[in-house]
Amino acid sequence: MASDRRVVREPTRVPLLVILILATLTLAGLLANEAHQAARFHQVTAERALADYAGFAAWEMVAAAEENVHLAVAEALSPATGRRASSPYEHVPPPEILLPAAAATLRCRGDEASRYYFRLDFRDGAVTTSGAQSSPVLLRHLADTVTADYRRSYRPDWRYAVIFDSALGRDRAIVYGVLFAEYQAPIAAYGFVTCASAFGEPLFTRALEHVALFPNSSGRGTGGDSLVALTVTLPDGRELFRSGTTNALPFAGTASMERLGGLMVRAALEPEAAARLALGRSVPGRLPVLIGLLAVTAALAGVALVQLRREHELARLRADFTSSVSHELRTPLAQILLFGETLSFGRVRSDADRRVAAETIVQETRRLIHMVENLLHFARSERGLD
Repeated sequence: MASDRRVVREPTRVPLLVILILATLTLAGLLANEAHQAARFHQVTAERALADYAGFAAWEMVAAAEENVHLAVAEALSPATGRRASSPYEHVPPPEILLPAAAATLRCRGDEASRYYFRLDFRDGAVTTSGAQSSPVLLRHLADTVTADYRRSYRPDWRYAVIFDSALGRDRAIVYGVLFAEYQAPIAAYGFVTCASAFGEPLFTRALEHVALFPNSSGRGTGGDSLVALTVTLPDGRELFRSGTTNALPFAGTASMERLGGLMVRAALEPEAAARLALGRSVPGRLPVLIGLLAVTAALAGVALVQLRREHELARLRADFTSSVSHELRTPLAQILLFGETLSFGRVRSDADRRVAAETIVQETRRLIHMVENLLHFARSERGLD
């Protein structure tokens, strides 16, 4: 009797499971990357916001300083420049007209000997001084400097302008205003020469105490000097004033003071300021956590792949075992069927052949029972029943 030993195997799901695991890893990687990009975007946005805060603080300092200077200088120069000349040919008063109002304006310690007042008549270029006497060369330099600055930057709506000029002496500042006639015709410039340091500590210390440096400040006078490191430099780069730390700070803004001779103000946020600002609060880095989760996912996927491989191997062994057992079972069954049909159809020739057939059937039946008992014992052992 021909025997069909073909074994039908159960369709394996390993490729599908592998694809699902790889898809899980890919999705986890994409989520980790998106989270990292979101954290990076938040960090960049916070840094830009802090830089904008620093720039705002610099402009606030410029506005406060210019306001303080404007109040003092406009009043000091008003006796000479606070009116409009009746005609371009009007007789202009001497520089001594400034003495009562400007004597206490922008003074610095030890400045009495070098401070003087001047009048520059634009009509003939003549310079008249009151106070310290200067050489004709310096007077001519004063006239040329004021004239050039007026033509370059002075605007009719200004009440004053400041020039920092080392040629008049180390760290000297020229403060002047212009007397106009009708149709904005310049008649004369009145002003005084003082020390440049008058625009340093006294001016910006007062501004720091009274100006609100941030939009979310609760009010004026909130201790801006503890939040901002301020540096004021002259047009040639020399430092005029500094407050706060001297360390390099990452978030800073600059602003120029055009009417104050081009002074440059740099405001840098102190670490305490960055902590107080809502957008400046540091966000704990979540990238290590994401990497850790991704690594755990990869490890679990690896374990799953190993288990799938073992399951696949066990499935193969089980299929081979089933095939072998089926073959072993079919052999005694074929013998029993053969001799049973022989006896059933009466094909035995003698009693001896009948006994052989009966003994073979009994022997193969016992063999089959023994094999079935072994299989049942193996099955119970696999389930842990024995």
